[in-house]
Amino acid sequence: MGADPVTWSLDLSQSPGPQGALHLLRGLFAADVRYLRTHPGAQHLYRAGVRYRRERGEVWRDYGRILAAGAGDCEDLACACAALLVVRGPGVLPPGAWVSDAPERTDGQRAPMRWRRGGAELRDQLEEPVRARPALLRWAGVRESADRPPGDQYHVIVVIELPEGGRAAWDPSRDLGMRGDA
Repeated sequence: MGADPVTWSLDLSQSPGPQGALHLLRGLFAADVRYLRTHPGAQHLYRAGVRYRRERGEVWRDYGRILAAGAGDCEDLACACAALLVVRGPGVLPPGAWVSDAPERTDGQRAPMRWRRGGAELRDQLEEPVRARPALLRWAGVRESADRPPGDQYHVIVVIELPEGGRAAWDPSRDLGMRGDA
């Protein structure tokens, strides 16, 4: 496979639902892990000035394409940041990152969350190797905004397994400019 992107065309009205989306997210996450392992000098998204940008339609970008575009939306950023944690360890988690306790289910179910600026506190709890992955949430308490039109919407975050048990969540999209509450 060369440098040209792989393009899939999916009819979302015939989508396999949240479980199908989780399989696709795992594929993007795996591509990001591979990218970071083969490009150890790749800049951290936050230091590169990457911002959250909602797309018209859906274009899923791997780590290198996020850097090139200077932006990504929730699935791009969550997969890339989960890969950063797995490949480079807890030090990549920004001190002021938006974090929360992870809900029990992250398979597209509604999950109200209490977000706080707590990246430094979470980073101090983590040990290598970090176990992180992208996770899918259905928006809870949806408010209409420029970032989120009305309707059934999903949001992708990073779920991190804690060494002492339990899980935490990180929302890179919030850190990088997304408005609203998930």
